[in-house]
Amino acid sequence: MTNLVPTPEQLQQLKDITLPPQISWWPPALGWQILIALAMLLILAGLWYYYRYKTRLKRTALQALQSLPPSVYKDSTILAAEVSALLRRVTIQQSGNQIATLHGTAWRTYLTDKQLPDEIADFLANAPYTMRRILSQRSPRLMTKSYRQRGSGFGGWLNGYNGYNG
Repeated sequence: MTNLVPTPEQLQQLKDITLPPQISWWPPALGWQILIALAMLLILAGLWYYYRYKTRLKRTALQALQSLPPSVYKDSTILAAEVSALLRRVTIQQSGNQIATLHGTAWRTYLTDKQLPDEIADFLANAPYTMRRILSQRSPRLMTKSYRQRGSGFGGWLNGYNGYNG
């Protein structure tokens, strides 16, 4: 029978166990890479959808303003009614139904509180109650088609309007 107990010489000849290198956590396996890419795409899609949802009403209002027929700009009373109705739809959607009852000075005050220029707020508040001849002499600039473009007048206000501010 062989001797099962090692001799001291045999023990000195033994070498330490070398462990394999530790497994790295990066780069992850292909499945994790695909999962991370899908999560990033889902987050980007969610942000894009949220942005489109938040600006939907503004885009719709600007398109409605751009699509007003030129005949509307020849009659200031009709223009005031159309734009006022459009602005009311925007503000009711953003701020609630209490806006629907405002008219005259209260409507003007609300519009100026929302940073609509005084000239336009006066026009919208007073035009339905002013004679057409006087109104067309007082505010011919408001009745021109170029005034509805983005960056000026109603379009500029709608473009910068954020009803969630208060």
